[in-house]
Amino acid sequence: TLIFLKLELFFLSSSKASSQQLFSNKNLDFNDFSESSDPYAYSKLWAEQKILNLSHNSELECVIIRPPVVYGPDVKGNFDKLLTLLKKHIPLPFGAINNIRSYVALDNLVDFIALCADRTNSPKATNQVLMISDGNDVSTTTLIKKISKAYGIKPVLLPVPVFMMKFAAKLIRKSDLSERLFGNALVDVSKTQDLLGWKPIISMDEQLRSMAHYDKQVK
Repeated sequence: TLIFLKLELFFLSSSKASSQQLFSNKNLDFNDFSESSDPYAYSKLWAEQKILNLSHNSELECVIIRPPVVYGPDVKGNFDKLLTLLKKHIPLPFGAINNIRSYVALDNLVDFIALCADRTNSPKATNQVLMISDGNDVSTTTLIKKISKAYGIKPVLLPVPVFMMKFAAKLIRKSDLSERLFGNALVDVSKTQDLLGWKPIISMDEQLRSMAHYDKQVK
């Protein structure tokens, strides 16, 4: 007796793929890259399309998850760099940034993946592209203050106008970094909530406190 089980694939993409959606009405090709394209975001969207095409033409079931910046214990990347600067009490010119950005705690992301893997409780997740976030969007300035509070740090934040920092970043060819610090990056999770009814299990403040506790334990 042969028993055929449906194959399931969970692909962790990126919310940055949403910024490349203008290409999604055609088959993506790496030759479509332009100087203004984000290679990381574009590659994620390209992979998404390939997976969805495969799913539509086979027995494969997939769930594509697009998280924004993920933070949690032992975080890496720009989040870790910012944390390092705060721990060193280095004055930062980020005291007057009024942008809005979405983030997702590691605990929330893991919980969401577990839900999607439970086909009984999440049948509508099949072959969907789903956005996820903490549901509590904050500015870069607010994020820094939250991190500092969790770690017991008194930040030195200078209220330097954003336009001056963007101009300086352009002069040293760091416009991409300035966009990550000063630009907006919102994630719309309404589709995810409507389909699955998922809600975050932990707040940003709680996850940051767990990060601070983790750091103390490993040192």
